[in-house]
Amino acid sequence: MIIFAGIVSGLPKAIGGTLELARTGEMNGAFIILLFLLSLSVTALVVFVERGQRRILINYPKRQQGRKLYGGKVVFYP
Repeated sequence: MIIFAGIVSGLPKAIGGTLELARTGEMNGAFIILLFLLSLSVTALVVFVERGQRRILINYPKRQQGRKLYGGKVVFYP
């Protein structure tokens, strides 16, 4: 949480510096747009992977109650 807070607190300064470089002509505007799209796509990929569903296989064994034998079951836990 502390590392995240440090990164977020430094973002306005970094964005302002990048925009200043674009304004003075030291950095190409197309490169800034490409950098923005790249960071947006990486963020979307991380969110997609984190929200993905991991299916866990559960095998229930056969069991016997009295004279009856109940079969095992294979299910996926969402």
